[in-house]
Amino acid sequence: MRRLLVSSALVWLPFLSLFVFASFGNTSLLHIAHHTLALGLLVPAVVLVLRCRRAASTRTTRILAGVLAVLLPLGTLGHGVELAIAVVRYAADGFADLDTSDLFAHGPHAAVATVTAPAMLASMLVVAAWTVTAAVQGRRRPARVEGGGAPVPARPERS
Repeated sequence: MRRLLVSSALVWLPFLSLFVFASFGNTSLLHIAHHTLALGLLVPAVVLVLRCRRAASTRTTRILAGVLAVLLPLGTLGHGVELAIAVVRYAADGFADLDTSDLFAHGPHAAVATVTAPAMLASMLVVAAWTVTAAVQGRRRPARVEGGGAPVPARPERS
């Protein structure tokens, strides 16, 4: 459960950090910093999700883990491509920290962002659903197992 909570935080933090970076403007260095931070958080999240996926114990958690195992790497790859495009743009601008608002209007960055943003938003929802589902299922008490056989219902107390 702890890994799922860490994964959730790692998936949600890039989205939340976007507001911090956006509050300072939309310049090349802030844009590059956002994608660098996002990749620094998302790469470990992908590794954790793939590890947790193997440990998924129920059908529901396996399905959610499978969906997340597709969406999260797609969003992470998108952040990487967007970072490369932002760095190329920074170099084309003569390494001057200029406004990059036009990157979202047209061109390759806008095209990649149309895949990255939905993949990341869906990842955020799926990781939250997976964490809540695992927490609810973890609260259930399994029946006692005696001698490695089939589950045996708990015996009532004798008085």
